[in-house]
Amino acid sequence: MTNLADGFPNSPATLTFTAGLKVVVVCCEPAGSPQASGVTLNGVAMIEAAQTGVINGRSASIWYLETTASGSLVVGGSGGSGRSALDAYEIRGYSNPNPYYTATLVNAANTSALQIDVPTSSNSIVMGSGTHGFTNPTVSASIGPATIVTTAAYESATGHYSWTHTPTERGPTGYNVVGSVVSGINLAVAAWR
Repeated sequence: MTNLADGFPNSPATLTFTAGLKVVVVCCEPAGSPQASGVTLNGVAMIEAAQTGVINGRSASIWYLETTASGSLVVGGSGGSGRSALDAYEIRGYSNPNPYYTATLVNAANTSALQIDVPTSSNSIVMGSGTHGFTNPTVSASIGPATIVTTAAYESATGHYSWTHTPTERGPTGYNVVGSVVSGINLAVAAWR
């Protein structure tokens, strides 16, 4: 589920979640300052897994919460002042609601590609969040099945995206993000078993 807005992507977009115990993961990709903070799910504080800080006028972060809440829920928070995106996911069948690995990687110098490595295990799930100064990036994994990328492009100017990769194989797995032009890149990742 994706929500787009200027500044922090709050309602009016409705994000719908299914019933039962799950981990809700929110990937925030705000443009401008400040970075995302105080992220909530229906008023309950989410836990920050990884956050890049504002680099090149953009940031990327991942937040999570184990919950049984379902139906139409509001993701709240603050941060960003420009065109921003938020992607929300559910994880089920996990052995621990907390990620076993988190990391960030930033290339403030301009480049068109950047790779972040994650020590994957068999059947884990990796989620990533990123921002660039280009649109429609590709994200490929060095081993295992293809990644699924959710991309939001604004005015053909910036890319705000997240990705999921499951089931992973015993790693490490490199996630290579490639764009069409040279730009600074912000990446945040978290992995669950």
